[in-house]
Amino acid sequence: MQTVFTVLAYFGTWLSSADAFARILFFAAYLLVYVLFFRSVFSEQRLVRFLRLLFWVAVGWFVVEIVSVSAAQYALWNADAVTRQLLPPSQPVGYFLRYAWLHFAQATALSAAAGVLFFILFAAGNEISRGRFFYEDEEYGGALAIILNPWPQAILVLPLVLAIGIIMSVFRIARRHTGAAQEKASLFNLRWLWLLAGIAAFVLGKFIISLLGLSALKA
Repeated sequence: MQTVFTVLAYFGTWLSSADAFARILFFAAYLLVYVLFFRSVFSEQRLVRFLRLLFWVAVGWFVVEIVSVSAAQYALWNADAVTRQLLPPSQPVGYFLRYAWLHFAQATALSAAAGVLFFILFAAGNEISRGRFFYEDEEYGGALAIILNPWPQAILVLPLVLAIGIIMSVFRIARRHTGAAQEKASLFNLRWLWLLAGIAAFVLGKFIISLLGLSALKA
């Protein structure tokens, strides 16, 4: 039994240390999917399938990470006679579950919840509008950009998309007004913006959170 606890502790520690690297890999896969799509390697339907798969793989990864890191903490406490007193039957199981939630699960769970909530609301809005304003893949692209950011950086994705989108829209209107470009009306394409905003939040998120005085939101 002790061997099992040792393996759990090692695996959980490894997953915890690999968290940032895993997020970077997911972002790289996200970028690759769009590069291949815009190079006409596959169709829009396949783009949606790839992003859907990537989204749920990411959700699965974070669930496994939470469970594994929590199990690793249990194993570490169980290996020491003093900290073993913090586990059942010496303490209620709720004590350890609260500890695991606060230290390992809360931040990831909040990001995941924000991503899933975005997906539900975005999909519902797109259904109501009958797809007149957004592309179907943006449902998964936006949710993915949010879930790949740790909390509270995840809440920056949507404001960053809106800010970048407004700047781009003003620029396009200015070009049309001056006659510099004749652009046909099209869907408000945020495809690349979700990815760019997600990466910006991931790289600059801590600085922006501190600048905006939102550090109190940290889980």
